[in-house]
Amino acid sequence: MTYIYNQTRHLELLKRSQDLKNQGKNLFIESRKEDIELSAYNIAVEEHIFWQERHYLALSMEDFLNRKIDGEELCSRVFGLHRELINACEKFNLDLISGKIKDFQPDEIEHKRFDATLEQALAWKRLEAGIHTQDDIEWIKHECAERHHELKYDSGYSEAHERAQSRYDGYPWENKF
Repeated sequence: MTYIYNQTRHLELLKRSQDLKNQGKNLFIESRKEDIELSAYNIAVEEHIFWQERHYLALSMEDFLNRKIDGEELCSRVFGLHRELINACEKFNLDLISGKIKDFQPDEIEHKRFDATLEQALAWKRLEAGIHTQDDIEWIKHECAERHHELKYDSGYSEAHERAQSRYDGYPWENKF
């Protein structure tokens, strides 16, 4: 189900969730439908905040692609940015509850779905385990370059993919399995 952002309803659900927490209860247990609705509103806020701060992720990707940082530092930065995003969302919700935020409407975002291939899933597992191949590194550099281009130049996927493909192969395992 798709939800159109409704600040009044979001606020009602935040307050209801907090009231239930204060009673030692959980919104998910009490009303799964309301919990899903609240999650949808929270995701809209999270995407809005992330999009405003996307340049930090783009800069980290650029540093990785230019070999200023290694993969471990990139992961550390991404996890740090994720923690900052969580904190910003929590602050937003508190400000919404307290009335500091009077009028908020998130940007319309086009939702797309990424379905990994078997090779990409295996590469990710190898990267996590520290037993990656040079092809896995080529692929992750392609993905980083693609996302960097989308964020830095506000481009679409096709343009970003073409640009990334000119430097890094987006499917280096082709004809190897």
